[in-house]
Amino acid sequence: MLQPLNIAVDSLVASAVPDLTTHADAEDLRLGVFSAFESPTAIAERLKAFKPDIILVDSVWLVLAALLESLTKVSGLTKTRRVVGSKAVDDVLKIQAAHRGMVDVVNLNNSAPKVIEHLKHVHNGDSSLANDELWKRVPRPTAFSDITAVPQDATDLSILELICIGYRDQDIAEALHYSVQSVKNRLGIMMKRSGVA
Repeated sequence: MLQPLNIAVDSLVASAVPDLTTHADAEDLRLGVFSAFESPTAIAERLKAFKPDIILVDSVWLVLAALLESLTKVSGLTKTRRVVGSKAVDDVLKIQAAHRGMVDVVNLNNSAPKVIEHLKHVHNGDSSLANDELWKRVPRPTAFSDITAVPQDATDLSILELICIGYRDQDIAEALHYSVQSVKNRLGIMMKRSGVA
């Protein structure tokens, strides 16, 4: 018997497509919803427990794409595909999604069965944008995404989380009660481990 497809969606997607849960049950899929407003540690714990094959997040997560990548890696979900959903799929969204390492874009204006069908195709390695010329031309992150694979402890993860929301060295040092030099040292070590530096 085949394993059911596990799909984790954030609460913003769940509210945008309210009948997604009903249709997931009918399709024999496991759907897990996590709050987009939980702490990163709580989200990582939920993802680790649920073990999703696909994570479907609202487009607001594009700003926090490095954090999402870090959370999946910290949770041991290295093969989990990250997909962004939006009610407005345009070229700008496609470029942002590609730059931030997402594997596909889902239009949340579609019905729940169509969204589920789209995610099944993503799980099988297909992309709705595979033949999209713009999608093909946009460079994918290389070393940028590698840094999120290297947090050694909760402090490293906290530093990455704060960078993702726009904090600078001084802000991070104040938030974590570290010296600015300690923050810079930790970042330097993470960059060396990732191969960026």
